[in-house]
Amino acid sequence: MFLVTHSPLVMASAEPNFDPNKDCWWDLDLNPETRRVELIPQHFTRLGDANSWLRKHS
Repeated sequence: MFLVTHSPLVMASAEPNFDPNKDCWWDLDLNPETRRVELIPQHFTRLGDANSWLRKHS
């Protein structure tokens, strides 16, 4: 299953179920040099509530 979101509430809600042995988090980022979108693997860090997710990624 793939889940796409910008919602800090969704990310905070996923924390209790996130298992790094079977789950992954990627960001889609535009590479300014190639002008192509790249899928970048991210390390999942538990941040707690949605407010913490907003502060981390704003």
